Amino acid sequence: MRVNDKITELSGDSATQRRLAISAATYKQQWWRGNDGHMVSQTLQCIAGHGLTEGDIQLAVEDLVKNTDWALRWLDFFTALQLEQPLMLPALRHFTNGVLHSVIIVDTPHVALSLAVVNAAAWQDAQQHMNAGTDIVSFTPGIVYMKILHGSGCAEFHKKTPHEGTHASCIKAGRKDVKKGSVIRIDGASQAMRFSAIDTDILMLRILRKPVKAVLKQEFDANSGALVFEASGHDRDTRTQMMLALLRTMKRSDTAPVMAMLARQGEAHMRWQAMRECIATDIATGIAELRHMAAKDEAPELRAIAARTLAELEAQYPQLRNAGCA
Repeated sequence: MRVNDKITELSGDSATQRRLAISAATYKQQWWRGNDGHMVSQTLQCIAGHGLTEGDIQLAVEDLVKNTDWALRWLDFFTALQLEQPLMLPALRHFTNGVLHSVIIVDTPHVALSLAVVNAAAWQDAQQHMNAGTDIVSFTPGIVYMKILHGSGCAEFHKKTPHEGTHASCIKAGRKDVKKGSVIRIDGASQAMRFSAIDTDILMLRILRKPVKAVLKQEFDANSGALVFEASGHDRDTRTQMMLALLRTMKRSDTAPVMAMLARQGEAHMRWQAMRECIATDIATGIAELRHMAAKDEAPELRAIAARTLAELEAQYPQLRNAGCA
């Protein structure tokens, strides 16, 4: 088999790779310096909320959603560039799972803009081969705006509802036919949307206004409404969780005091995560901190969980009753 000369050159010549990377970054900067890029940049500054009211910020977002010709021109710009230089990878982050293909236009601490395509054929095939337990509804923290730029289908809405005290469940909250020009707005902390039918490939602009305060991202089983997964909705919290898990896996008992410190600050779910990792890393430090959490944590629900966990551990391992009491 003969390998294309250009492909061989690309894989074996670092200078070629560097040149292509520089070209990709240059074209990205070129777009941002143009009229559309300048307009989007100005709007992003408004959304960041420097001295503006919530009403002004919402108007800025809605204006970006209503006037979406800039997004199509953005797509045309990079599509033409890819056709002109097929070996160049655009300096853009992207995601795909075979059904949904998404590319990030910009991602700031306050807002993320992306274009997404839902492949109708792949979606229909996935529906036919869906197994029990894989029909998931995701709730992503933040205010989400979606505008359909091409295609049509039916949007199905879900909402979270209190269930058995502090536990949450998910129920269906209606459907809406969508087509080119349709705009959908949801509060991702309590609402979710997914497609229940797709007629043709759907292209949509997605704008996410990120929450100021970290909120859990949750996933529910669409049929039973039961909570099946949750994780931090904040990048910093996610990195902290990964760091704690890595240190525990590395058996770094010398880091237990840092874990104990993290168990006393931040959001409640992060304090509990740090507590769990601390116990798994160094039992003496962890039990001492668990006693402190059970007695003095500012969150009543966390004090209750810590007290119950401490009692269960001491009942199963009586030797722990004297641990962490020094």
